[in-house]
Amino acid sequence: MAKTYSDLFSEIRSTVKLIPLEALKDRLESKAAKPFTLVDVREKDEVRAGYIPGAVHIPRGFLEMQAEQKLPSSTAGLLIAAV
Repeated sequence: MAKTYSDLFSEIRSTVKLIPLEALKDRLESKAAKPFTLVDVREKDEVRAGYIPGAVHIPRGFLEMQAEQKLPSSTAGLLIAAV
């Protein structure tokens, strides 16, 4: 049976790597970067103040519940923005 996003999040929580905003900006602008899905986990009012173009918005409290429907593949690279 395939792993769910909840399973994957539980396994990798301790191995999350933080990157600076400049590194994220460089990655978004790079044509040579490995494809990834950017997930914005800020709350709705924070996103209304400014959004990240191309990011999938899933508030942190709903991440495990909505990931299956909103994210393309559990094998694709994921970057999670919580700034």
